[in-house]
Amino acid sequence: MAKTGDIFPVRDPVKRCLFIPKLLLESTNFWPEKRNFLTKFANWVMLIICVLIESGQIAFVVVNIKDITKIASAMSTVSTTFQAITKLTVLYIYNDKLRLILKSVWYEFWPSYTAGREINTKLETYNKIVIVSFLTILISGICFAFGFLSSPLISGERILPFETVYPFDWTKSPYYEIIYVTEWMTNIAFILIGICGHDFLFMGLCSNVVGQFTLLRELFGYLGTKNVAQIIKKLGHDTNIEPNRQLLRICIIHHVRVTEICKEIAEIFSFSCFIQLLSSVTALCVGALIMTFADIDAALFTVSSAYIVGHLLQLFLYATLGNEVIYYASRLPNAIFHSHWYNIDLEVKKDILFVLQRAQKEVKISAMGAATKLIVLYIYNDKLRLILKSVWYEFWPSYTAGREINTKLETYNKIVIVSFLTILISGICFAFGFLSSPLISGERILPFETVYPFDWTKSPYYEIIYVTEWMTNIAFILIGICGHDFLFMGLCSNVVGQFTLLRELFGYLGTKNVAQIIKKLGHDTNIESNRQLLRICIIHHVRVTEICKKIAEIFSFSCFIQLLSSVTALCVGALIMTFADIDAALFTVSSAYIIGHLLQLFLYATLGNEVIYYASRLPNAIFHSPLISGERILPFETVYPFDWTKSPYYEIIYVTEWMTNIAFILIGICGHDFLFMGLCSNVVGQFTLLRELFGYLGTKNVAQIIKKLGHDTKIEPNRQLLRICIIHHVRVTEICKEIAEIFSFSCFIQLLSSVTALCVGALIMTFADIDAALFTVSSAYIIGHLLQLFLYATLGNEVIYYASRLPNAIFHSHWYNIDLEVKKDILFVLQRAQKDVKISAMGRGVGAFLMDLYGTLKRGGN
Repeated sequence: MAKTGDIFPVRDPVKRCLFIPKLLLESTNFWPEKRNFLTKFANWVMLIICVLIESGQIAFVVVNIKDITKIASAMSTVSTTFQAITKLTVLYIYNDKLRLILKSVWYEFWPSYTAGREINTKLETYNKIVIVSFLTILISGICFAFGFLSSPLISGERILPFETVYPFDWTKSPYYEIIYVTEWMTNIAFILIGICGHDFLFMGLCSNVVGQFTLLRELFGYLGTKNVAQIIKKLGHDTNIEPNRQLLRICIIHHVRVTEICKEIAEIFSFSCFIQLLSSVTALCVGALIMTFADIDAALFTVSSAYIVGHLLQLFLYATLGNEVIYYASRLPNAIFHSHWYNIDLEVKKDILFVLQRAQKEVKISAMGAATKLIVLYIYNDKLRLILKSVWYEFWPSYTAGREINTKLETYNKIVIVSFLTILISGICFAFGFLSSPLISGERILPFETVYPFDWTKSPYYEIIYVTEWMTNIAFILIGICGHDFLFMGLCSNVVGQFTLLRELFGYLGTKNVAQIIKKLGHDTNIESNRQLLRICIIHHVRVTEICKKIAEIFSFSCFIQLLSSVTALCVGALIMTFADIDAALFTVSSAYIIGHLLQLFLYATLGNEVIYYASRLPNAIFHSPLISGERILPFETVYPFDWTKSPYYEIIYVTEWMTNIAFILIGICGHDFLFMGLCSNVVGQFTLLRELFGYLGTKNVAQIIKKLGHDTKIEPNRQLLRICIIHHVRVTEICKEIAEIFSFSCFIQLLSSVTALCVGALIMTFADIDAALFTVSSAYIIGHLLQLFLYATLGNEVIYYASRLPNAIFHSHWYNIDLEVKKDILFVLQRAQKDVKISAMGRGVGAFLMDLYGTLKRGGN
């Protein structure tokens, strides 16, 4: 930074992305660092002109309310003018706050080279993409602006650039010339530059915040390493203090400041983000509508395309950068946890614990409370490269745990590879099938069912488009989809392999073969064997878990799209095969299409969840009891490899199935469910009691409560009660976590079983030959499963709900009557209590829909 005052740090690639908004907003006198009376006066004049033009456009819409063509044309500029008024007003109102934020960015934010060359290069690439996106939006805006501003010059008529109505005859001179020039200058100088300046400032600040969270994550990772003193020296701080404590102190102060700035950015731009969301949706709808008009020409098509592309990019960057801030802030606790904290003094570890608690508090950039996760599409090239590097060099080879496991993993992966080839062959069959349709029919048709705004059947347009579509389908669509899917599945397969090896190696702890395994892994055998193997496994487990998390982050959106695409494809493929005029060729192509999508969906589900789901008969489905029918049938619908109807086989199997259903299945399921529900009910009770006891803090009854709990009343009462509550809260939360961990899989199975059971039960009750006995049994079956699902959902939600009410109870206690030291302790409890307590079904909400519905109705009723 060359000087103080109005500066621009050209050497920092992250801060460099604020150059474009600085240039744009300085030209309109809205840059926060250059403010005086004249600039404020100029701002008022600009805003008044924009309001007058917007009023004229709204009047035009009202006058032509029945003409959809005119309304669409006017709305395309109404939304942009409204954006300009809102965004320039935001910049005017929050000028002082923005100036302070920019001062912090220039002088307090760490340079991108702080964490080393690799991170600097990564941040530089990231911000180059951001800057290119800025320029693309600006160019799209300029194309649209010059396109519609030049319409009077092209047509030669006395019309205005904006579709407006004024209360006088504006077509006469000099009114027309004055209004035309005013509208022209307003659109370029205020609307276009104002909107882009505001947007680029917001995005540039978000990009800088992302950079700081990235640097914080890297610097927290140095804790407990040998390079701590070097990092402190690079930051320009005192190296005489104990290095880990000093680095932690620096990171804490910086994290607090970055979080404060993030909160201020969210506060300033919240309303304009909301307006951007509304304007972008309106603009995209209007732009798409205009492009459907019958009289659209090449010029209007180009202008509309620029308008749509610009708004799409705006929305994309708002959503992406807003989400990036949330994402990078949320990764900070993991970075702290995965640092070398176990090499640090006990006192510093305690400080790290408080940082962990604070870092878990969510950082949000939102559009008036609506999260900006509208588009979650990222350029994941760098992340995937690092993941693949870990797979090649860090993942253990399959022979690590012995020949048997190696053979097992080899067989597993052969099946995966065969599935890959099957999907690829199906895709090729389908692609060549529909791509060759023009060659078979001999007509001038295209492989894709498309419409273009010109006569594409003429040469050379047809040949160019045909070859382009053909190459696109083979080179990009087919190979791209298969490449993406096989990469995801291959990574999942490798992660499965690593977890298998980890499970086997953990099993060697305490055995005689530990030293042999350590030697095979190429590690030092001089350290105590079990400790060394445990350390190796922990480090590898942390790394595999991190990679697993990254894979989930990268492929989350594409997995969702795959699910939608597969369901759509299967429905469409099945529909095509029902057509009356289907021939052998179309049948073959459709079959390949369906098989490919089925395999895709199956492999995504199987490898993604690491579980293969098999259909099984429900043990409770005993609808036709042999005691009622008098026939030689079994309670369960089963098949045995011998004639079980003969004595004594039938009697033995019958009694075994009868006793199994009563003694194991019925009592086992009910016992499991009642235990889970009872534990949840007790946890709810403890959170309720904790809430009440926290409410006694600062009151006269504290000593009486402590006495009732059987604790020492000689210690200062508020401190003692707080200590008791903290210890109990920690224990209850731990128990809650253990309950969630133990019952996670069974909650998921309960969800699947209940849905299946309700469908099956309802189906049976529709049978024509149902009798009274079967109707009664089916009713009991349905009611039982409904109650099961309802209680699982209710009690799971109750735990979450009552745990989330604890911070409010602490806040509404009489804490203001308590000593300052105890207040500080209360603050830490508040931070910890804000962490979500969850009872989930393998990461999914336990009956998520019912839980949400029940919770909403309950709170609404209260």
